[in-house]
Amino acid sequence: MRKMGTFNIVTYGAVAGTISPSVGTANKKAIAAAIASAIAVKGTVYIPSGTYFINSLFNNLSGTFNIEGEGPQSEIYCVEATPTNSDRRIFSITNCIGGSFKDFKVSSNAVVGTSTRSNFAWGLGLISSSQCKVEGVYIAKTFAAGLMFQSCSSIEIIGNHVTQTCADSIHMTNGCTDMIVSDNTTFDCGDDSIAVVTYTNEPYCERILIHNNILDKSWARGITVVGGKKVVISNNIVTNTASSGILTAFESGEFNTKDVFDVTIVGNQVHRAGTYFPVIPTNGNHFGIEISSGTDIIATDNNVTSSNSRGITVADSKTKRVSINNNNVKYSGSTGIYAGSVKGLGLTGNTTTMNKAQGIALIATRDVIANNNYVQNNNFWDKDSEVTTLSAAISATVNTLKFASGVNFAIFSVSFAIVIDLEQMSVTAFNSTTGNATVIRGQNGTAAAPHAAGAIITSGPRTVSTDNVLIQNCTNIVFEGNQSLEDWSVALYPDTNIHNADKTPAIKNRVERAVEFTGNIRFRVLGNLIYCGSGTITSVYFGTPNTNTDGLRDDYKGTTVPNETAFRAGQTYYKTDTDVGYVYNGSVWRGVKYTL
Repeated sequence: MRKMGTFNIVTYGAVAGTISPSVGTANKKAIAAAIASAIAVKGTVYIPSGTYFINSLFNNLSGTFNIEGEGPQSEIYCVEATPTNSDRRIFSITNCIGGSFKDFKVSSNAVVGTSTRSNFAWGLGLISSSQCKVEGVYIAKTFAAGLMFQSCSSIEIIGNHVTQTCADSIHMTNGCTDMIVSDNTTFDCGDDSIAVVTYTNEPYCERILIHNNILDKSWARGITVVGGKKVVISNNIVTNTASSGILTAFESGEFNTKDVFDVTIVGNQVHRAGTYFPVIPTNGNHFGIEISSGTDIIATDNNVTSSNSRGITVADSKTKRVSINNNNVKYSGSTGIYAGSVKGLGLTGNTTTMNKAQGIALIATRDVIANNNYVQNNNFWDKDSEVTTLSAAISATVNTLKFASGVNFAIFSVSFAIVIDLEQMSVTAFNSTTGNATVIRGQNGTAAAPHAAGAIITSGPRTVSTDNVLIQNCTNIVFEGNQSLEDWSVALYPDTNIHNADKTPAIKNRVERAVEFTGNIRFRVLGNLIYCGSGTITSVYFGTPNTNTDGLRDDYKGTTVPNETAFRAGQTYYKTDTDVGYVYNGSVWRGVKYTL
């Protein structure tokens, strides 16, 4: 028996299991009557198990009430008789104080990537509401966002399941405050999985917790803060995004948002960011964690693996006071941790290994403290994929798509094929009727020109950097207590992530410099371990002009004695292949009879 103040939609005449215009109209009328009764007494609308078809919307509801069902089997399925793109909100509720929306499903007939998207076509939305809870709600196939919140406060969004939306799965905007977004799952959404957005003419969204969510296959970013304050993004699992896994930014032009302040990104797992290729390619970078704008941003204790491009990136001259601490970054398609044009950067306790460019690169950044980072065996790539060719012999009846290695990477449909190059991270679409081939997304996401049928498509050699750590054109840097190691004398790690897609063993690339300092002003280098284990590799390289250097007291190890003159008198160097030590006297290196 249900409690008093509960209004069963079946009692009001709703019928489950039948799809017809007359049933859609009748069900809409019955459900609207149940909602009106519930609003009158701040009661609960009850949806029994079953699929209830409606052909018009509940987009002008106002007042406090609750909705409760029996889980995803309690479904409201909406197909409009006369749809409009301007306003397709299935449930839109304003001025709800203390309402609860729990254990039911909202769906429609939208198809992500095919249906026309509308910004006002969400599944369940709250506007100017507070102290509400949305829990255990299932949203599927909406024409815009799944769950929408505008001008709300103190809302708990917990344990919901959102799939195949034409826009963001969960979206907060227009001054939402004190929001908790926790333990939700999203899958195959047509834009960002979870978004916090403040447009320039709106009050800030602030004091928002995004915690412990599982987000897979978003057509844009996993989690986005574009305009927001005091946002915590913690312990989420973000996988297979089309663009960056986690983004903080301000956006100009079409969206025109405010900037970002005081965001903490902590304890998240970000895997394969920028590697998901939906039917309609999306714009954006392909980084694991992207801090493209903001002030007072912290990224700590995150695990970032197998990003299409950089693992963690901090960029833009507007970005200030950023801390990147204790993160683990592996298998990135480019640099592990990158910072460019940032004002105020702390880089402490991070581990970067097996990334395909530098482990750490700091470019044109000022006021940097980099200490206790561990950077080993980066610039990792497969030499047998330096040039990847793709032969397209396409016809209506024969689809033969092979790489030079002879391995098929084709995903076929009736009229076209999508080919994914897992080593070069490119996507090519082939029309099997016309035989034409078009590269949708080239190497590392770059655009490429169409190719004729039967053409040999060559991605070209991979651009490879030569430094494990690169610090270039920076100002006011302290580089202390770090380890930059390059040692390929040991066997490759037994990890499938470092094998070719064709399962042949990966071939390493040499790191020519364990650390490079070039064009920097006012920097101190002390107490680091900088080591190269084999080959003709320079441990440290001081390019020109570096000015106002201080405290160059590191003990360096490697196989080639440096010939640069930027070292400090008394500095030592140990040549690992001959077991000979050297000391710098201010002008030349001299051998000494000791070992370090």
